[in-house]
Amino acid sequence: MNILRELDKSINSIAPEILNKIIDPVLLEKIDKIKIPKNDPFGINKQTLKFASFFLNFFYKSWNRVEVFGIDNVPSTGAAILVPNHGGMLPVDAAHIATSLIVESKQPRLVRTLVERFLPTLPFVYTFMTRVGQTVGTYENAELILNEGELLQVFPEGAAGATKPYYKYYELDDFNVGFMELAIRKKVPIIPIGVIGSHEQALILFDFKPLAKLLKMPNFPVTPFWPLFGPLGTLPLPSKYRIIFGRPMDFSQYDEETINDPEMLKQLVEKVKSEVKNLINIGLDMRPMPFL
Repeated sequence: MNILRELDKSINSIAPEILNKIIDPVLLEKIDKIKIPKNDPFGINKQTLKFASFFLNFFYKSWNRVEVFGIDNVPSTGAAILVPNHGGMLPVDAAHIATSLIVESKQPRLVRTLVERFLPTLPFVYTFMTRVGQTVGTYENAELILNEGELLQVFPEGAAGATKPYYKYYELDDFNVGFMELAIRKKVPIIPIGVIGSHEQALILFDFKPLAKLLKMPNFPVTPFWPLFGPLGTLPLPSKYRIIFGRPMDFSQYDEETINDPEMLKQLVEKVKSEVKNLINIGLDMRPMPFL
């Protein structure tokens, strides 16, 4: 709680007039339009979100030069589950998707991303992430987000997807079935998303599993720059991003019986995985070469 208080104190000490000078006023206006529950159970702070948007917008527009397609496929109201592919070591892909729903959408919306369970062991990092609307990936948290009619972002490949070595870029790992159970139980649409550019931001050589186990982390990716250059080596490379939102997929005709049928559930998950793969292929066809 002390960390929360100190973070809020630091962010709130930044006068609104300073934020107005350093951040695009149109972006600030869009953030003000985002609807957030009165008593947010995860502790989001709009002032922190505005502060973070300065950096997020720089990486979005200038560093990774994000292009977005099909954003109108995301409903302007109501709950939905966003299901993208994952890559790039750090969750820059998650940040860019969330930023796009603020910057590009006619009705700015907050995206709640479920993060890895080891993140709460990094006090300041996790505290900051909760203040911008993200939360640890538990089934209970996911249900709570959907019950509030919000957008939930999940990466069904898990941490393994983000740490693929270079020779497996844009191949999809097995999808976790949890998001499908949620979609069926809550009767909410799934929005498949193809992301291009995330893998190139890190150039992962291999996953050093023995060290990951020692550090109690899910993975320990090694790149030409990390861990050789320390924290600086984690800075994402300026690869161009393309984010393609697919059409909503409706599974409301299925019920609890389907959830209790592992084979049927797996088939439905494969449908979503196949659509994500199609969107990836569309994105790969768009670019002249990697990084561009």
